[in-house]
Amino acid sequence: MQKPEVRFLVIALAVASALAAFAGGEDKIRPMTGADSPSEVLGKIQSAVSTRDRELWADCLVDTFRFTPYAGVVASYPDLKWDEWGLARELNFVNWLLSPARKVDLDLLGNVVERGIQSREKSEWEIVYTLTVDGTTARGRATLRFVEIRSLWYLASWTDTRRELFENVLAPTSGEMRAAIER
Repeated sequence: MQKPEVRFLVIALAVASALAAFAGGEDKIRPMTGADSPSEVLGKIQSAVSTRDRELWADCLVDTFRFTPYAGVVASYPDLKWDEWGLARELNFVNWLLSPARKVDLDLLGNVVERGIQSREKSEWEIVYTLTVDGTTARGRATLRFVEIRSLWYLASWTDTRRELFENVLAPTSGEMRAAIER
């Protein structure tokens, strides 16, 4: 049988270790703020652009977020490791995009092709988006996958599926803009 002093010391060390681990990892924990629906997620991302709020955009993404470019972009930029485009690279893109030096406009909700059924805490939407940065417009069709975590929705992946016309010209996709900052 252990003495009370030893038992107290073991418990105190365990509590201290847990507190130290929690305090040390605090900067790595992102708040789970999401949105009440997939459409609100897109609305928050659009709002993040108009208010230049990087954190608002980040709050709408899951930690396992993935971006997949249109096949033509992969062929044009084969040296970029597109299969590794996760949250960190997306937030790097967002930082570039929302720089005060840029003039940016984003429309994610103006042309929703299909709103997928919300089932088993997942939903998939097909949209045509328009992203204008410093006078250059990207317009593409994308499949967006959302997940629900603790009653809040987040964007889990963005997959550009094809280029779309903008002012009667086939526009680049957002993947080309993402590639430009990676070179």
